[in-house]
This record gives sequence, C-alpha cells and structure tokens, in this order.
Amino acid sequence: LGSMVSRPEDSGKALSPLMILIMGGFFGVTALGAAGDNLLLKIGSYIPFISTFFMPFRTINGYAGGAEAWISLAITVIFAVVATGFI
Repeated sequence: LGSMVSRPEDSGKALSPLMILIMGGFFGVTALGAAGDNLLLKIGSYIPFISTFFMPFRTINGYAGGAEAWISLAITVIFAVVATGFI
C-alpha cells in the first residue's frame, strides 16, 4: 500500500484504513473474549484480516477444532491470492 503514494509523507494516510481494520479485530476479540464463544466470534473467525485474531482465540480456548481453523486459513489464503491479483 505504501507504493501507491507519490510522497513518503502520504504513506500513513494510505495505510490507515488497513491499520484501523486490524486494530478493530484486536480490540474486538479482546472485548468479545470474555463472553465465551458467541456468534460474533464465530463470524469473525472466517473474515480475512480479523480472523488472525479471532480463530487463534477460539482454538486456544477449545471453542473451535482443527477443521474450522484450516477452513479459516484457506479462506484467508484465497482472499490474499485474489486481492493480490487486483493490485
């Protein structure tokens, strides 16, 4: 994303939407983690970018099994490959 700007000063502006999304995932799993395995944690476990926070939390606490973790990883990899094709 930083290569999409012409001046180095603008790289922060280009990266801020992605950083907000990642920080939202971190704070989301922190806030929702105390409630146990609820629907928002399950849905967030399959959304790329935030699944990197949600699925490990669910797996470590025993809410998700290995198959769910592999499905989440596959969705993230497929999303990354498709998104790379558009850049």
